[in-house]
Amino acid sequence: MYTIDDIKHLLSSTDVIMGNDKHRFSRVADTANVDAYTLDWIHASNRDPLCYLRKSKAKLIIVPRSIEGDLSTDDLDKTIIVSNNPMLLFSRIARELFVLKPVPGIHPSSVIDPDAKIGKDVYIGPLCYIGKCEIGDNCIIHSHVSIEDNVTIGNNVLIKNGARIGQPGFGFVKNESGEYEKFPQIGKVVIEDDAEIGANTCIDRGALSVTRVGRGTKIDNMVQVAHNVQIGEDCIITGNVSIGGSSRIGDNVWIGPCATIRDGVQIGSGAFINMGAVVVKNVKDGQSVIGNPAEAKEIFALKRYELSKLYNIRRNT
Repeated sequence: MYTIDDIKHLLSSTDVIMGNDKHRFSRVADTANVDAYTLDWIHASNRDPLCYLRKSKAKLIIVPRSIEGDLSTDDLDKTIIVSNNPMLLFSRIARELFVLKPVPGIHPSSVIDPDAKIGKDVYIGPLCYIGKCEIGDNCIIHSHVSIEDNVTIGNNVLIKNGARIGQPGFGFVKNESGEYEKFPQIGKVVIEDDAEIGANTCIDRGALSVTRVGRGTKIDNMVQVAHNVQIGEDCIITGNVSIGGSSRIGDNVWIGPCATIRDGVQIGSGAFINMGAVVVKNVKDGQSVIGNPAEAKEIFALKRYELSKLYNIRRNT
C-alpha cells in the first residue's frame, strides 16, 4: 500500500494536496475497474470532472485545476491532488510505482560483438544480436533485437522486441543490361538520447551517410525508416508508417497510423500528418495534411464539402 508521502517527490511545485491525506492506494486501473484502493485521475478535457470525482470509487484521485474552487466539504473526504496536468502526474506515479524495469545485464543467449561499446546499466534481452556499435547508458533492449555495425545509440533509449537497426537499405541501380545491381549501403545510424523504437520496426543505415532519429522521438511498432532519413526531436511516429529514403522530418512532428512519406520529401517542424496520408510533396512548418495524395486539411475539407453538395444536387434531380 502506498500513501501520499510516497508520491510527494513526483508532484510539481504547482500541484496541491487537499482533503483527507490518510487514504492509501495499491493499484492503478482503467475507469471501469476503479475501486477504493485505486489511484484515479480525471483528464483535463473531461466534460464534467466534478461529477466524475463524486462518482469515482477511488479514495485518492488527481483532478484538474479547473474544479479546485468548486470542491465541497464532502469532496474533501477523499485525498485530492489538484494538478495542471493530471494525466502527466498520473503517468509519472504509475511508471515509478507499477512499471517493472528490467535489471541491467546481458542475457546469455544474446550474441555481442567483442568490439561493441556498451554503456552503464544497460539491459539486453534474450536472443539479440549486437554488432560493432555503441550503446549509451541506461538503455533497454528487449528480445530478438538486431543492432548492426556502425550504429550509435544514445542514453536512455528503449528498443522493443524484434526491432532491426542498421541493416542495409533498399537501393539499386540498373546496369547496361537493364538488370538491377545493389547500390552500396555503407552508412550509419544514429539514435539520440531518450528515443523509443517500437517492436518490429526497421531503421536502415544510410547509403553513404547517416540515418538519424532525434532526441526524444518515439517510434511505434512496424515502422519502416529508409536509408538517409533525418528525423528531428520529439516526434511521434505511429504504427505502420513508411518513410522513404532521404526524407527530412523536423521537430515535434506527429505522423498518424499507416501514413506514407515519399522519398526525398521534407516535412516542417510542428507538422501533423493525418492517418493514412500519402505525402508526395513538402509539408510546411505547422501544416496539417490529409488524404491521398496528401494536401492541406482545409483544402481537403473544402473539396469534400463541395463534392457532397454536387452529390446532393444529382441525387435530387
